[in-house]
Amino acid sequence: SSSFFVNCSHYQGQDVACKILKEECVASDQEVMAMNYINNPHCVHLFGVSRVPTDRRLVIVMELAGETLYQLLIERHIT
Repeated sequence: SSSFFVNCSHYQGQDVACKILKEECVASDQEVMAMNYINNPHCVHLFGVSRVPTDRRLVIVMELAGETLYQLLIERHIT
């Protein structure tokens, strides 16, 4: 089975991506929470992180870019 699953949802009035990771895919909660301090126009915004109590999967709620990484890089003139 896959290591993660991404679902699109709605959070605080915005379309978001919810990435659900198996516990073994994450080095530490601190590593993921460090993402919260990244403020860069080249990175998606992190809205929140939580654990599923029953199986310890990690749920990351982040900005939905709405396009592929390649399209985003071209749009922002990064390539």
